[in-house]
Amino acid sequence: MKFNKKLATLGLVSTLLFGAAGCGCGPSNDVEVTPEPVETTQVVNPFGIDPSEYQLSPEKITELNNEFKEDKKINKDVQAIIYFDSGLLKKTVVQDKKDVNKYLYSDWKTGKYRNYGSITMDPENDMDSENMNIVLYGHYVYPIITPDRTLAFTPLSKLMDEKNYKDNQFLALMLEDEVRYYQITRVYQNDMIDIGGDNHVAPDDLEFYLVYFTEDYFNKYMEASKKHEYYDTGVELQYGDNILTLQTCIEGKHKSREIVLCRELMREHVEDAKKRESKNAKASTDNKTSTDTKDKKN
Repeated sequence: MKFNKKLATLGLVSTLLFGAAGCGCGPSNDVEVTPEPVETTQVVNPFGIDPSEYQLSPEKITELNNEFKEDKKINKDVQAIIYFDSGLLKKTVVQDKKDVNKYLYSDWKTGKYRNYGSITMDPENDMDSENMNIVLYGHYVYPIITPDRTLAFTPLSKLMDEKNYKDNQFLALMLEDEVRYYQITRVYQNDMIDIGGDNHVAPDDLEFYLVYFTEDYFNKYMEASKKHEYYDTGVELQYGDNILTLQTCIEGKHKSREIVLCRELMREHVEDAKKRESKNAKASTDNKTSTDTKDKKN
C-alpha cells in the first residue's frame, strides 16, 4: 500500500473573501512514500482505567448508533460520529477516498458549499482495516465570523487550556456496529512550513497525518511533539497503540495547527452494550425485589 505525503492548504484567502473557517485543514498530494505497516490489535481495556470512567451508557450508544444509521442513509460516505460525553463536541464524520477537500468545504447532508465544511477523515484511512493512525480534519471558525462556537472543530480550541483537559479527556467514535473509546494523550501546536502557493507541510518530525509509523519515526514524532505540547496530560502513547488524531487551525496563527492525539482504550460492540443494559435492568429489578421482600417482613 502507498500513501502520499500531504500538504495542509491554508485557507486564509477564503477567510478574507468568503468568511470561511480560517484554515485549510485537509491534505493534498505531494511526494509518494512507502509506509511500513505495524500490527495493531483490537484493544480490550489494557490501560488499567475503570471502563465506567469513559464508557457511554447503553441508552446513549443506542441513540448514537441509530443516528449513525440515519446519517448513513443520507450519505453513504458517513464513516462515524465523533462524540464527547462531556458535551464538548458531537459531529458526523465523512470521507471521500479521492478528494479530502470535497467535504472540507461542503455540507455532508446536502453537498452544497459551506465555508466551514464537515468533519473529514483522511482518504488513506480505512475503518475496516487496522490503521495505526486515524486522522480527522475540521475547520476552526473565527468568532468574528459567527458567535457560534460549536461549528466544525472549533470546540477543540478549549483543549489548549489545561483546565479543560480532565473533563474532556475521553471521547468515542460510533461506527455501524461498534463504539471505539479514546483518551486524549497530548494536545500540541504544529508549526507548519510554508512551501509556497498558499500550501504548508508539517515539519519532517511532526507528520501527524501519516496513517502508519515505523517504530523509529514514531519515537521521533513523540519526542518532537512533546516539545510543542500545551501541557503534560500524564498520559503517553506507546508504539503499537491505535491512534486517533484530530486536526484544526489556531486563531491568529496563520501557519499553525492544533493537533489532538488520542489513544484507543477499548471497543464495544453495540449488541454487547445492549446486554449491559439488560444486566443493569435486571440488577435494578433484583434490588427492588429484595427491598420489597424486606419491607413485607418488617
